[in-house]
Amino acid sequence: MQSEQLFEVALGVTSPWYVRESRFNAEARNLTIQVDFHAGSRFGHPDAPGEHPVHDTQTKRYRHLNFFQHECFLEVRVPRVKLPDGSVRLIEPPWAGKLSGFTLLFEALVLCLCREMPFAAVARLVGESWHRVAAIAERYVELALAQADYSAVRELAIDETSKARGHDYVTIAADAERRARERAAAEEAAREQVAEAARRVQAKVEARRAAAQRPRLLPKTHPFEPDMIALPGETSADTISAIIADEAAIGIINHKTTAARLIPVPGAVPGDWVDWGGLLGRAPVIEVRDRATVGVIQRAGHMPPPLRALGARTRRVLCRHSRHHRRRAAYERRGFRRRDLGPGLGHRRTHRCRRRGQALLMGGTFQSSTRTDTTLETPGSSMVTP
Repeated sequence: MQSEQLFEVALGVTSPWYVRESRFNAEARNLTIQVDFHAGSRFGHPDAPGEHPVHDTQTKRYRHLNFFQHECFLEVRVPRVKLPDGSVRLIEPPWAGKLSGFTLLFEALVLCLCREMPFAAVARLVGESWHRVAAIAERYVELALAQADYSAVRELAIDETSKARGHDYVTIAADAERRARERAAAEEAAREQVAEAARRVQAKVEARRAAAQRPRLLPKTHPFEPDMIALPGETSADTISAIIADEAAIGIINHKTTAARLIPVPGAVPGDWVDWGGLLGRAPVIEVRDRATVGVIQRAGHMPPPLRALGARTRRVLCRHSRHHRRRAAYERRGFRRRDLGPGLGHRRTHRCRRRGQALLMGGTFQSSTRTDTTLETPGSSMVTP
């Protein structure tokens, strides 16, 4: 299908009219479609019956709906026909609007927008001046007033309101009987909607009441809420507290929030099912291990955190302290000899610090100097020179 045929189908152009050419201007961002009629065509006119020959033509330009984001114009070669009385009349194309220079579809778009927004906003949106938008609206208002029939009006309701600043008023006249009938119909429709909503709510309430009165004998395969933990009624408070502490420890280790609903059921034993109804749901009564948790719970809240909660730096400090204690025990067992200090500890300052610690452990005194022959005194022994 050629572009001209495509535009004919899109615009609804029928014989004797046809699309002769289409031009797209990328710089001006507009599309121009040229519409012509076949040679030898005859056209009718309201002033005289029948079809009449073409006398001459005039080229008219109509603003149409946008082609995507580009403005669209129709350039039409409009014929003028010669009537039997010798007068010449201009033919109106079927897509021409009521105001010169616009198509019917473009004027329909402007009227729809004028009902929802001011004329200035419509003018900015369609790319026309405020005066041309107002002229389109005024033209159709005049046509509507000319076709209006007020012969059935018996009562009038008249009021006036300020149009703008100053003493500029608009007088409003309405059919009182028709407005009363419309108001009564609107109120009746509103009452029916409210009654229908009330009936739906009442039906839901009755359904919930009926469900609450049904027996709650549930099979073991019945689905249950995973976070509803039903416990036997004889479970002690210390055991429940220990379960909560374990849950909190799991949350600390996994770095996430954990919770569980622990509900002791009086008179229930492991294996029974309980249904609380509503949002609480249902759950089986589970067995709780009988372990001594009193000693842990009675620590008055001073529970040690899990080892994973300690940072890397804290773990390094603990490891360093443990190495220090092992080395000190080695010093005590081996008589504080230098070769027992281990690899990497032969530095002068480190060796001096170690000997100071050795002297303090033995209850003696430590004397050091800048020389390498440092003397160590220990009680109950002679002078030792390393």
